[in-house]
Amino acid sequence: MKKESMLVLEREPFTAKDGREMYGYFVRGMIHGKERRADFIAKDQGGYEVLDVMFSVKPTIDLVTWEETMTDDRGGTNTYSIYEARVVDEDGIVFT
Repeated sequence: MKKESMLVLEREPFTAKDGREMYGYFVRGMIHGKERRADFIAKDQGGYEVLDVMFSVKPTIDLVTWEETMTDDRGGTNTYSIYEARVVDEDGIVFT
């Protein structure tokens, strides 16, 4: 059973150097008594289109995280983190 934790993914508009309005994506929270913010970057450019669709459903998105382990060809194991943006629309359809 995977152990999930959840953050909230938010966005805010900014103006690019060429004058286009774009969005920056981030998570924030309290760490050691201080408000912290971490920028979120989609793995590929097409990911931003999916995020735009997701933000049309809700103004904030759940960012679910969990760890997985992979075994390499030599039998060694590597643990890595998965980050998945997730939102449910009014019909109960889950977008990830």
